[in-house]
Amino acid sequence: MAWITPEDVADVYPAATLTEEQIDHLQGLAEGCVGSLTEPVSRAVKSIMVDIAWRFWRGLQAAEISPEGYQRETIFEYSYEYPAAGPVLTGFGLTDKECRALKKAAGVTGLSVQRVSRGAVETPSAASRITAILDEDFDIV
Repeated sequence: MAWITPEDVADVYPAATLTEEQIDHLQGLAEGCVGSLTEPVSRAVKSIMVDIAWRFWRGLQAAEISPEGYQRETIFEYSYEYPAAGPVLTGFGLTDKECRALKKAAGVTGLSVQRVSRGAVETPSAASRITAILDEDFDIV
């Protein structure tokens, strides 16, 4: 199930026209950042996804007009100029800022738990290790 629809994007940014396939692609990128989320997703996640879709759409429009991202061209003395903010970012996945915003909105933290052993650690003898390796039900970790 899609986190957002093309209509969600058009409600906020009426000029944006995205297809279901493009929205699905963007959601795939977002899932790579935060993992699968249960439906329905929060308003915060939807808002961030709509803004990501808007950036994506703007990039598509700019790429049609100027594939190299140039803002101005001078014929005599031949020169090009990038926009003041630099070239439009599109088609390269999510930005780090977008990924951080999605993680925050989805409640994904960078914390993890690693188990440590306490007390004496038993090490198997060589004979028991060989027997374990030959046992088909034994998984080597």
